[in-house]
Amino acid sequence: MKILDDVYIVGGGEYGIGLSSNLDCNIFLVDGGDEIALIDCGVGYKPEIILNNIKNEHVNVSKIKKLFLTHTHLDHSGGAFFFKENLNPEIFLSEKEAKFLEEGDEEAIGLKIAKDIGLYPSNYCLKPAKVDNILKGWEKIKMGKYELEVIPTPGHSSGSVCFLLTGHHKRILFSGDTVFQRGLISVQNLPDSSLIDYKMGINNLKNLDIDSLLPSHFGFILGNGQLHINLAIKAFNGLAVPKFI
Repeated sequence: MKILDDVYIVGGGEYGIGLSSNLDCNIFLVDGGDEIALIDCGVGYKPEIILNNIKNEHVNVSKIKKLFLTHTHLDHSGGAFFFKENLNPEIFLSEKEAKFLEEGDEEAIGLKIAKDIGLYPSNYCLKPAKVDNILKGWEKIKMGKYELEVIPTPGHSSGSVCFLLTGHHKRILFSGDTVFQRGLISVQNLPDSSLIDYKMGINNLKNLDIDSLLPSHFGFILGNGQLHINLAIKAFNGLAVPKFI
């Protein structure tokens, strides 16, 4: 579904708009003309649904050259193996989490705990995929006629990042699980989820003048996105308590 010029939502589960597997995060596509990028790729359960969604938008899947992962939780990275095998895009992922995907480390991404408590079926697994580009933060990566800037936002996970799309007539932030509409945040009972780190990460989103806020779950904001981000920043830097999901 096209939501902005050259920006589509092509997947999403029960905490999104129901375009693909119930366990998928929101999956976005950016059409840069000569090349196309995906932002996150879902759990990897029936990923052909995502491909069909893309084809239904008359987008040429052979132009998908880059896959940007906001972090390695299964609902974001589990489909990386499928896309690597079938389309061979370059995979971009934070240096703090790249080895988790390459080694299929289910404990490191919290999948073992998630299966133990019934969040995922016991037979779900993280299939390893090669990471082509290790992100240290603040890189600006050419993607066709656009550019994606990597903004490190640890907190939800140790290597969480957001991607700022530049060169577009709107300032668009793909925020992963860092910040959602109304300034909601997500800290989980996992070893690498940290409220202390969150304060540093959320402050990296100051003064970006974001128009469109496209998070990995729930709704997305097409205008005045910075107002929603600022609610979380204000809570961390003031006396208010950040709002959790």
